[in-house]
Amino acid sequence: MDESAGGDDGVGPAEAAIALRAKKLRDAMTAGAPIDWPAEYRLLLERHGRLAARLDKVVAIADGYQASSRDLIERLERVNEQFHQLRDLGVPVCRYCGQVRVDDRYQARVAAFLKHHADLGLARGVCSSCLEERYGERVRPSVPAPTSRDAGPRPDPAPVSDSVLNRVRATLADPAHAAAPLLAPLEDLAERYEKLLRRLNKLVLISDRFQNQLQDSNLHLEHLASTDILTGLTSRQAMTTWLEAEVRRARGEHRPLALLSLDIDHFKDVNDTYGHEAGDAVLVTVAAAIQRDRRRGDQAGRWGGEEFVVVLPDCPLTDALPIAEKLRATIAEQWVIIGEQPIAVTASIGVAVFTPDDTIDDLLRRADQAMYAAKHGGRNRVVG
Repeated sequence: MDESAGGDDGVGPAEAAIALRAKKLRDAMTAGAPIDWPAEYRLLLERHGRLAARLDKVVAIADGYQASSRDLIERLERVNEQFHQLRDLGVPVCRYCGQVRVDDRYQARVAAFLKHHADLGLARGVCSSCLEERYGERVRPSVPAPTSRDAGPRPDPAPVSDSVLNRVRATLADPAHAAAPLLAPLEDLAERYEKLLRRLNKLVLISDRFQNQLQDSNLHLEHLASTDILTGLTSRQAMTTWLEAEVRRARGEHRPLALLSLDIDHFKDVNDTYGHEAGDAVLVTVAAAIQRDRRRGDQAGRWGGEEFVVVLPDCPLTDALPIAEKLRATIAEQWVIIGEQPIAVTASIGVAVFTPDDTIDDLLRRADQAMYAAKHGGRNRVVG
């Protein structure tokens, strides 16, 4: 029997085949024809087994979807909770301009800006003025949707301009065609054509709006993907991409390139003694110092934990060492106040320069070795 034919009322092929076989058996019994009952039983048992296997497979897939859905909901809830926690832990020291924002209008200005740029609020320790200056022109505020259809009068549809429709309208307005037998159908057709044009224009506008929103979302995602949430510096993934490009440029154009590997001294002791919030404050303070001291064209990022890297394009060792020393001195001047307890901040910095035979791993390894040499040499120093 062919089981590929589908049944009626949405019945699957296997169910339809069983129903058809049962009907043939009933017809055979009515006609008094001999029936091989063991063979019919084996056939029915085989088909029942297939259906049971299909049902088990469908149930397993459904359970998998439900488990994935629950896992996704839990992950979204955790991310949302972390987002609100980060929003509540803003540090009123701007990492760009270095000013302490404690005026009464600070929170109000930040709240007003984050109303349209909530994702940029993840870059903690940035004042609203610097947010507006650095990101305000790149990100357009989203337009809130109306709360209901009765929120306000609907605007008149934009006039439709189409050469074919204009010719038809001119024909309909011509008195010479007033008695034409097709005038009424032509008017009806022109009206329908105009409605279609209006719908098309509306769809184009909606599509353009969605494209703009998608571009804005891409900008937001690009910022989040390339930015370390806590310090606002470039993330490790984005720094790797940046370093790869600079290595290719240095090798291809025979230009100097230097890399700083920076590690905060006694960072574990800060976390163990004062808590992780104090450690976060130290990280933000060091990141702000790196941002202020870096040259135009340099790129700084958080490499992981308490370690940072700074890429110095077009910079030989003779220039990189004074830059690293200046950065070390700037960090050593910083203090983090936890309660009434001041915490001194220092860093050990290793300097490495690119050679034509280097890979990225070679350059990073030499910079790390120099940084560890600075650690072993007493910390709060530069080795290159």
